[in-house]
Amino acid sequence: MTELELSGADRALGRALGRGDPLVERAIALTSHALSEGHVCLDLRSGDLLESLVGLVPEPAETVDLIERLSRHPAVRVVTRVQAEAWSPALVAPQTTPSLRFDAPRQVRPLVLDDVGRLFLARYYEHEQRLARAVSRLLRARTRPDVSVPERLTAGLDEDQARALTSVLAGGLTIISGGPGTGKTSTVVRILAALLERAQQERRAFPRVLLLAPTGKAAARLSESIASAKRRLDASDEIKAALPDEGSTIHRALGVMPQSRTRFRHGLARPLDADVVVVDEASMVDLALMRHLAEALPDDASLVLLGDRDQLASVDAGNVLAELCDALEADPTRARGALCQLTHTHRFGAAGLSNLAAAARAGDAVRVRGVLESEAAGVTFTACSQPREDRLLRALVLGAFRRVTTAPDAETALARLGEFRILCAHRTGPYGATTLNEAVRQLLVESRLAPDAREYYRGRPILITETDRVLELHNGDVGVVWPRDDAAPSVVFDRPGRQPLQIAPAHLPGHESAFAMTIHKSQGSEFDHVAVVLPPAESPLATRELLYTAITRARSQVTLFGDPVALDVGLGRRTQRASGLGAAIALGLAASGAGESASER
Repeated sequence: MTELELSGADRALGRALGRGDPLVERAIALTSHALSEGHVCLDLRSGDLLESLVGLVPEPAETVDLIERLSRHPAVRVVTRVQAEAWSPALVAPQTTPSLRFDAPRQVRPLVLDDVGRLFLARYYEHEQRLARAVSRLLRARTRPDVSVPERLTAGLDEDQARALTSVLAGGLTIISGGPGTGKTSTVVRILAALLERAQQERRAFPRVLLLAPTGKAAARLSESIASAKRRLDASDEIKAALPDEGSTIHRALGVMPQSRTRFRHGLARPLDADVVVVDEASMVDLALMRHLAEALPDDASLVLLGDRDQLASVDAGNVLAELCDALEADPTRARGALCQLTHTHRFGAAGLSNLAAAARAGDAVRVRGVLESEAAGVTFTACSQPREDRLLRALVLGAFRRVTTAPDAETALARLGEFRILCAHRTGPYGATTLNEAVRQLLVESRLAPDAREYYRGRPILITETDRVLELHNGDVGVVWPRDDAAPSVVFDRPGRQPLQIAPAHLPGHESAFAMTIHKSQGSEFDHVAVVLPPAESPLATRELLYTAITRARSQVTLFGDPVALDVGLGRRTQRASGLGAAIALGLAASGAGESASER
């Protein structure tokens, strides 16, 4: 990476805090830039990270010199880890002192350097430490379930799902991780029903439940899934009526302060009014937001995180769900069974697609190639250098668009939009969603399926990019342009359980075409057939998690377009985000165990 590729804000921060030391200025600027790449810190001892950020691997002596200069710098606070044996359970409570001992006076300094060479902006270091302490508190709160679960609530559940149900009854933190179609939502409905029935047996008030998701679109999907699962639930009318079925965003539940997205009404001093908090699509939740949510839980509340640890990490800094899963998996005894992995999928209609998803999740390039070359049902690979000009992709687009435009009504057109979607790693550039959307528009004009002069033509899919709470439209919502009775165009959006929403194009918030969308935007969505445009091999977005996420958006068929080398490179590259969260959680787990052993003695 050259100096010019750092943003002006990164360089300005380096100059402001570096105080004339060029090497320190560069390290601070890179730490700021690392945040924009999803890292929580700059790992000065990681050659891979520094190579990706700087473009070279520094010599060991250079690294030692840089760490030494940073440790003496007045803007840097140096911290060293306390031995786990010296901890007590009280030290991991959210209200108490940090888990690290400071070797300098505790003055306000904007940077933190730990003793393994990680350089943080101070607020992100605080996010990690406070989330780790909240996780430790939740794990210590777990107990053995003291009530048997009615057989009708476990009927039809596989062994992993039944274990997840029992785990949530233990309270504290439970993570339910599983790929698409593994029954996470339906399992949670059974879990909530069991919690309500336990309260009913004990003549207690029903627990207050919050259903949350990171985005408005994800919250709407969660509401729809919960409502559907409730209708199939074998429980009394009273229990069904008490079960919540409306999701909210995490931001809305925490109460974002006016003109801010980082300050909330609810927190340690003012906890949420909830006994159980369920978070869907937890892999999309970044470090800062997860910390605020965990700290806003009342002392005796339970937190249930639903997600897929193998999917893409959050857009913002951190890879929280995956790091939590790794930490709990590494110390299962102290984690007390808090991690539940669902493995049996009930969704994929084609064995080829199921096998491809499993091979991609494992990063097994040989197995992926074998599935693709076997011509198994549901999977196709097309080697091409210019996907937007590929004949097969053009044919798929035209067929899908005709299906939408020939629908008898807007509701059917909306349903048919879910049959096919192009997914891209990048938003811009030759392989990006913006480029593909323009290529599709030109193709439709050439084929006389869309007018060249009119922007809002029948069947055009619209992706909302800015949330409008007044109109109840969320970033990520997809609608379709459809003429009204007076032939004027409107954009129609589905609203489960209610009449579709019709809005004049002039009243829409920020939006764009949705023939193609980024894989990040597609998280949580499902399509019958997805066409995946692979990024080039040199793209940093070509990772195993991206490929797995893209493939698992398909219900029955996936077609990959791109360079075979890029496919192999992506499968061999993991998403690596510099962070100290896993180490902080491990220390908290060890401290909790040491404290319990001492109390037992």
